[in-house]
Amino acid sequence: IKKQSYYTPDGRHVASLDKTGDGTTPGQIGIHRGTLIQLLLDVAKSRDIEVLMKHHVSSIDQTSSPGKITIKSTIRSNAIPTIVEGSLVIGADGLNSLVRRHYISGNRNKDPQHYHGVTHYRGVVENFPSFLDGSTMVLAGGVKGVKAVVYPIGNPCEKGLQTINWVLAVEEDEINEDASTHCAHIVKLVRANGFNLDFLDVESLIT
Repeated sequence: IKKQSYYTPDGRHVASLDKTGDGTTPGQIGIHRGTLIQLLLDVAKSRDIEVLMKHHVSSIDQTSSPGKITIKSTIRSNAIPTIVEGSLVIGADGLNSLVRRHYISGNRNKDPQHYHGVTHYRGVVENFPSFLDGSTMVLAGGVKGVKAVVYPIGNPCEKGLQTINWVLAVEEDEINEDASTHCAHIVKLVRANGFNLDFLDVESLIT
């Protein structure tokens, strides 16, 4: 991502931020999660790094030595834990991250999830027409509690199509857990807030 641009819902440009630093190098990388995982796996294999598949972190210990981290992980079908020692742990284990809970509170039972009044509806669309320069993150709206964040997570192909990631952040009093209603709900919000970017069809993107 080389640029971050802000727009009103009706398409008026507000401001842009250069994300490159030197004008050429992307300051932020947009990449599909599956692609990133595959890249990491390929690098690990090329360097003969052991990769433990289907393991789940069960405990973390950094109390015995500040410079050493001990992780116990288990396979659900095997109660005997695997012990891994290292100097760095990266918590990328999802919403119910045990790693995050450990470092926030030190106790996995002291980190309840809280709803902060904003629901993030999100999706990925393949082969969508590229917009602007093909490397810009667009943030539109936000004044009335509905903000669209759209950015590419791959380079354009010869036909000018890209894989696009989108997020619609909506201020709401409660979470609607019926996923079958989400599409109609956010389309209604997009129309009500007058999203009309001449370079990007937000409604088409999310549907």
